[in-house]
Amino acid sequence: MSTSANFGGGLTDQKLFIQDGLCLAHLVVFFLSFYQEMVSSLEKQFGSKRVHKFSVKLRHFYLPATYSDCMVGKFTLNLCCKNLRLKGLDKLEILENFCPPTCSSQDISTLKNLRVLSTMVFMGNFDDEYSPIEIHRLMANSGHVHCTSLNLVFNKDMLTPSAALTKKKLSDAVGQCFSSRNLQVLEVHGPLANFPKYEAQYMYASLLKLKLTTMEIEEYSMKTLERLPNLRSLHLRDLNILGKEMRCKATGFGQLRFLRFECLHNLEKWNVDEGAMPNLLVLTIVCCPKLEMVPNGLRFVKTLRELNIASIPKEFTNIRDRILTKSAGNSAGSEGNFHFSYEI
Repeated sequence: MSTSANFGGGLTDQKLFIQDGLCLAHLVVFFLSFYQEMVSSLEKQFGSKRVHKFSVKLRHFYLPATYSDCMVGKFTLNLCCKNLRLKGLDKLEILENFCPPTCSSQDISTLKNLRVLSTMVFMGNFDDEYSPIEIHRLMANSGHVHCTSLNLVFNKDMLTPSAALTKKKLSDAVGQCFSSRNLQVLEVHGPLANFPKYEAQYMYASLLKLKLTTMEIEEYSMKTLERLPNLRSLHLRDLNILGKEMRCKATGFGQLRFLRFECLHNLEKWNVDEGAMPNLLVLTIVCCPKLEMVPNGLRFVKTLRELNIASIPKEFTNIRDRILTKSAGNSAGSEGNFHFSYEI
């Protein structure tokens, strides 16, 4: 696998390749950080008008997923910088693994050609008061970006003494994301103090894809999720279901196409009302050992095309016939249009 990034101007239109096992992305970060510090130092010494700055016409920038020490040949680069500025990269179109406080969210507003932005925020790595502020800045400064994704990670290996406060801040951050008008993809990894309850501003949410892992959710949590107006994909993994039951109400998840349950070890009952998930295409259930049965309400989902089940008790062997036994006129009821896979 290789990815290319184009440089121009002072770099003479070189084409750089980021290959598996090659730390070129780290080198680019090191180069930009070093160059910015050098220019800043020269400007202080000679004045900004006497310092000639070359143009970096970078279009695709894939930052490292981590910023720990990196070995490049015989050299070790320490990339734990907190002053990498992106201002001036006017041609940038794709920016991945943007990670505050390594980079400033305020720089995003200056990248007028930016189309795709993916961001990672590690809760617990630094001052807990800083995270929500930076997330708010990120949302405010990325309104012009066509596709924005955010990955919130509760870093258990670097917990501060105020772990409860970090969970509260993470809950507040998720609430901010649910009300954002320019965030399309959200992943949340870690426990929340409280799952956000539905608020009126959520009806304007632009969120299309959501993944929740390693947290507790209650019945009202599903009420919040099912009312997100544009949600197309939902992945629930390794959750503790308080009450051991979930319910999808009529008219809930109106735009949902893809639903995945994974490692919901204490989920025992799932109810689906008639009229829920009217546009669902693919349902995947993996490793939910206590789930008693696939909901009968799925027979009302006329759009369902694919059902994948794995690591589920043997009692589920008759579910294929149950799902295929649909009302007359349901086009998904024919075997030619419906795909089923089952693995114990």
